Amino acid sequence: MKCFSHPDNDAVGQCSLCGKGLCKACGSRFERILCDACATTHNRQIVREMWIGLGITVAIPIVVTWILVSYKAPFGRSLIIGLLLAGTNWGWKFLSAHFPRMTGGSSNVWLVYLTIKLMASSFIGIFVGPYQIYRMIRELRTAREAVQFVERPTDRTAVG
Repeated sequence: MKCFSHPDNDAVGQCSLCGKGLCKACGSRFERILCDACATTHNRQIVREMWIGLGITVAIPIVVTWILVSYKAPFGRSLIIGLLLAGTNWGWKFLSAHFPRMTGGSSNVWLVYLTIKLMASSFIGIFVGPYQIYRMIRELRTAREAVQFVERPTDRTAVG
């Protein structure tokens, strides 16, 4: 098999997503063995998921504050509650990743489980949320740099 990008070179590996042959130079460009097209697609998917997470983090305090103010709650108190709940999404993801999922049980057991998990997510989110936001912003920069790296013109006839 020959390298997809360098047809004169023998392939020493394959893209882990599409199976294209990759020479030593192409196969060692990324931590995971990916061709340029798959790396770009993978990065775009990760970036989209990160923007959705950040969007949810921004939307929660806005929606919560708007709802509470519409019920005549003081704006300052409503905003604080909204900001405290902003990390709930990150707390929920943290709990889902670090604790086993519940299986089985009646609807009452599920209601209690989900209520406790929501309350714990809100509390944990206060601490996990800011770190996750920092991490997402850092990862977005890394993903942008990776896309720029892939899109840089390279000599496609180079010997690897």
